[in-house]
Amino acid sequence: MRSAWLVLAPATLGWGLAGCGSTCEVSGPLDHDDPSMWLCREDVGDCADPTVVHWIRTDGGVDREAIPAADNPALACFVVYPTVDLRLGTGLHHQTAQIDRPRRWLKDAVHLLNTACEIHAPVYRQVTLGTYAGPATARKDRCMDAAYDDVESAFDAFLARIGDRPFAVVGHSQGAQHLTRLLDARIEEDTALRARLVAAWPLGWSVGAGTTADGTGAFDRLTVCDTPTATGCVLGYRSFLQGEPAPATGRFLAGDTQVCTHPAGIDDPDAEAPLRGFVARPDAAGIQAVPDGLDLADDDLVGWRDSLTATCVGPPAERALEVRWRRDADDRPFNQSALPGLDDNGTHVHDVQIGILDIAADLIRRTEAWTPPR
Repeated sequence: MRSAWLVLAPATLGWGLAGCGSTCEVSGPLDHDDPSMWLCREDVGDCADPTVVHWIRTDGGVDREAIPAADNPALACFVVYPTVDLRLGTGLHHQTAQIDRPRRWLKDAVHLLNTACEIHAPVYRQVTLGTYAGPATARKDRCMDAAYDDVESAFDAFLARIGDRPFAVVGHSQGAQHLTRLLDARIEEDTALRARLVAAWPLGWSVGAGTTADGTGAFDRLTVCDTPTATGCVLGYRSFLQGEPAPATGRFLAGDTQVCTHPAGIDDPDAEAPLRGFVARPDAAGIQAVPDGLDLADDDLVGWRDSLTATCVGPPAERALEVRWRRDADDRPFNQSALPGLDDNGTHVHDVQIGILDIAADLIRRTEAWTPPR
């Protein structure tokens, strides 16, 4: 499956990779004025609730912390989830009322963003996992276009709802793919929107910079964030464990350089620097080294503080975030891949959890540096 990539959420692992695809035909984008088409926004869902993390210490003890959401944050975050429909055929996920898997990812991976922003996360008819396998076809293009149209529709509803507030866009894997297209098609062409964009974090996707020999590149006006307080710019990475294969460069890379941002080392991504911690759902596939007997509620997470360091490595077209576990190797909570035979996808299923604490801090810092357009 090297050519397909592993474009799915950790919450979905354990669901069978079975079943056929579905039609790619739709009559138009979803109606995102309908509150049922949102997993979260200020009047939908529980994204403003605290995040409860059970921090596992080096001595095996555990510290429980309820991390509160920001109070009336200035920043609004448009968040797009990764692939949760694991059917191996080509098609779209039409069952928009089935939100348990995307909601699980939202709670597991990005709920801590509520310390930095108000989360707005739409439902969309995403493409199935199997749509990524093999060469492009006209049918696959229709599926990709339909999924993107839903995301763009949701973005328009998001903009109408937040007024003139600053915003950020965050997504993982397939979600990052659609956000990269949105950045190119809508945001960088609109001066007013670019002025309100605090930052874009498309994660786990080959986000390109620079230009290829034929003059094509990912963006014309948007730049890659190169300082901790720059705004209106793009960040991202794909991750892997030190000593393991780096993630394969995807066929979707535009430009001659793959963006690799060290979420805790914006100034010098080539230098090894510590990450704030790793958080995950304790029963997610691939998670290990969790003490027995923890008193956990359904949405509680487990975490390891100051347990990872990272640096961006590799030639320009293959840049990726190399992650090193700082504690005893036997206590490492995850391996290179949660599924056998997919090591060339790096630690894709954990991309977000590896950096989420630093990404939230990054958004807080950039929001403080952002100035309203005149």
